[in-house]
Amino acid sequence: MLADSLTEAAGDNFIEYIYLRFSALPDETRSPLDAALPPIRYVQRVDTSLPIYQLGQMCDVLLGIVTGGLVRPANSNKLELIQYAQDVMGVPSFEVGYW
Repeated sequence: MLADSLTEAAGDNFIEYIYLRFSALPDETRSPLDAALPPIRYVQRVDTSLPIYQLGQMCDVLLGIVTGGLVRPANSNKLELIQYAQDVMGVPSFEVGYW
């Protein structure tokens, strides 16, 4: 799993948490609730501004489209992109009620 290396807040332990929660640890170290979860073998922060990780920028755009239905952005370009995605996918809304 690759996570965007955004500015980390003090005490941010996202990478450690994800690895411990979803990694292929021995069964005795995992809770029964985690037993059915697929293992993540590797977690690393990456800089998505680097050419090798630019696909991560597409993930950001798609996530912004979906979350833009939950918290409407003020930026008109973002609003147009959200509407375009809805039209292309034939989705009436990305709001909570749709999901």
